[in-house]
Amino acid sequence: EDLEHLKQELELDRLPISAELVQEKYAQLISAEDVTKDGSASNKTLLTLHSLTGTHPQVTEEQLKRIFKDSQFKIWQRFSEVLETQPSPEVVQNKYFQFLIQRHWKLKDDLLAMETFSNTPIDETMLRRALNHCATTCEIEKIKAIVEATGMNPEISTEAIQQGYKKALAD
Repeated sequence: EDLEHLKQELELDRLPISAELVQEKYAQLISAEDVTKDGSASNKTLLTLHSLTGTHPQVTEEQLKRIFKDSQFKIWQRFSEVLETQPSPEVVQNKYFQFLIQRHWKLKDDLLAMETFSNTPIDETMLRRALNHCATTCEIEKIKAIVEATGMNPEISTEAIQQGYKKALAD
């Protein structure tokens, strides 16, 4: 907050802090366990540091993958701006899977937002995987919501249906 105030008072676009110091701080923040959690101390500091300095962190492919994989979709836009990159198609498909098996309220809107942001449509293989998962756990409402939200209706495996029957009969 003090640095933000200083930046405003001096009417600077960014604070003239050594790039080496900024990258050292970024390295510390990127390795923090909570950096992917929206509103956490490390997350806020990372975003503030970028805002104050205009410097982008230097991160490895592995770090990028972890950041996008472990964060909620709602903060991907901010991470993309700070990191100057988009999540990989693999990470996007895994996030689609999470959406499909965890939600059914506003699913269509969420899927559209992710496709618009990432420019990566949902893969039919990932869709089939989600439907099979929901079939094995006997979540019929989620299956209906997925088919309705995507407009796609790939075949659910016989094995998944049989596991769903077993689960339903056991409950």
